[in-house]
Amino acid sequence: MAVPSSTTELPAAYTGEYVMLRPVSQSDYPTLLSWRAQLTDFRVWSSFDGVPTFEQFAVEMETVTRQSVMLAVARRDTGTLIGFLQAYGINLVDGWCFLSAYFAPEYRRQRYGAEAFLPFVDHLFRHFNLRKIYMEMQEFNMSFYDVAIKTGAFVEEGRFRSHTYHDNRYWDLIRVALYRESWDKIRDWAHSVVHDQRAGMELVREHGLSTNGEQPDLKTEHV
Repeated sequence: MAVPSSTTELPAAYTGEYVMLRPVSQSDYPTLLSWRAQLTDFRVWSSFDGVPTFEQFAVEMETVTRQSVMLAVARRDTGTLIGFLQAYGINLVDGWCFLSAYFAPEYRRQRYGAEAFLPFVDHLFRHFNLRKIYMEMQEFNMSFYDVAIKTGAFVEEGRFRSHTYHDNRYWDLIRVALYRESWDKIRDWAHSVVHDQRAGMELVREHGLSTNGEQPDLKTEHV
């Protein structure tokens, strides 16, 4: 079922210190397909087996962009496509949606993901009648979970035991939720952490989120 047309209107392009958010275009399809075809991220990208042809992928993307709110994430300095954000399954009656994100491996656990994630979430809560935003993650891909739960931004609302087969075993699928009330309380703080290197490193040390001195990244690679 398609999302009502009023919800598929994309916001004006966002330009931050490190990233730009813009609508996905057909010129992005080759890069998006190349990410999906990477064996190391295959189950992160999709629960479906097999890699589509370019023609199949193009048809799939046309459907995705019609039925969800999807923005490309590009580096501000070079314009290079580095990931995307997507809100899907938007339910305006009960007031919730799902959010997914993907960033190329070389741009993970840096400021790019967090700087893109925050204005996208803010847009969803400001312009849609949403009570909460769900995110799902595989148990084998828990980088976002550590940040989201330990900082108190998200709460775990469901766990599907032994849900996904990957790397010769079954893993849980975990669903977390960010409530509007929680977002209203942490929005300004979250933005200040992303744009303040000292505050970001204090967050890392306080919650033990990283051992390599990198900025924590509010993201999930599950799509």
